[in-house]
Amino acid sequence: MTTKITFLITIISLVASCSLKEKLSEYPTPTLPAQPMAVQPVKALTWGYKGLNGPENWSQLSPSFSACSQGQSQSPINLVWSRPMGNADLKFQFNPGPAQVSDTGNTIMVNVSPGNLTFIRGESFELKSVLFHSSSEHTLSGNSLPLEVQLIHQNTAGQIAIIAFFAIEGPRNTLIDSIWSNIPQTKGIEQVINSHINFSELLPSKYSHYHYMGSLTTPPCSEGVSWNILNTPITMSRDQILSFRQIYPHNNRPIQKLNNRKVTNY
Repeated sequence: MTTKITFLITIISLVASCSLKEKLSEYPTPTLPAQPMAVQPVKALTWGYKGLNGPENWSQLSPSFSACSQGQSQSPINLVWSRPMGNADLKFQFNPGPAQVSDTGNTIMVNVSPGNLTFIRGESFELKSVLFHSSSEHTLSGNSLPLEVQLIHQNTAGQIAIIAFFAIEGPRNTLIDSIWSNIPQTKGIEQVINSHINFSELLPSKYSHYHYMGSLTTPPCSEGVSWNILNTPITMSRDQILSFRQIYPHNNRPIQKLNNRKVTNY
């Protein structure tokens, strides 16, 4: 029996604050057909979110995944409210262009055309891909939200910065319709969205955000990643949220220890 859990989420923005109540039980995990027990050993470099290749075992799947258990600056983390400093200093320069959608076997990924830039406190990063997680990987004061969207960026030195934000139930998101309708039926195959897609349409209305230094939330869990999690969520309709959860009802890494890292609310 599904236990109903009520989450009271407080979202802080630069201009105002509001309270949102989200019941994850309203987005039920679909019943999947029983799968036969694996009789083959887990192959190196395979990873997932449950069983032998789940997050608790990632570091054992390959020596290159050692940071998943030994790292001291891992992501995601629980975000605790602090007073915003009032200087978000995020600027987005996104342009319409084609994109490629794929089902990687662990998430839905959108590869983005070159030339989409984000300026984080004056430093330029290029948008490379967009990923989705259910439920949210980061939590707010211990509470999860239905989805987390992650925009993966890289600068010319190869450093990674991620702009992330939460998705809650509300008005329909037309850009999400464009992505969901192009998800290939076969995993590992890319489907091209020929229409010019502009990811600025996916962004929340305000850019106040939490910043901290962390890691990739998937193997190899590499550290030195600049995380910037926007305070303001976007909305998706109930059926859009359920459409993703039917494919990936649970693809979020558990919360990691903060280990005295500094989290700043800009």
